[in-house]
This record gives sequence, structure tokens and C-alpha cells, in this order.
Amino acid sequence: MIGKWLATQPEVIILDEPTKGIDIGSKAAVHQFMSELVSQGLAVIMVSSELPEVMAWPTGLS
Repeated sequence: MIGKWLATQPEVIILDEPTKGIDIGSKAAVHQFMSELVSQGLAVIMVSSELPEVMAWPTGLS
């Protein structure tokens, strides 16, 4: 599904609970993917109920 959205070349992508219910290794992969999107100039808005996860992200990332 994400690939379909990215094919439209958006400027912003909103991810709602992208790491909910997955293991730690998969969370790291999701975080890496999000970082790659940001490095390509895409604004990433992540919604998460896991405060430590949110606080770990630099404020420069959207």
C-alpha cells in the first residue's frame, strides 16, 4: 500500500501507528525506511501511541 502512495510522488505522507504490533527488528526497519523517505525530501508525519518511540525521533523530522 505504501508503494502505491509513493508512486504518486507526494510531498507529505502520514503514517498512523506504523509500528503497532510488530517486533523490535521490524520496528527498526520501519524507522530506517522513514528516515530514507525524509532524506529524499518527503515530509513524514508519524502518529504513535508509544511515547518513547515518538520522543526518540529528532524534532527535525515531521
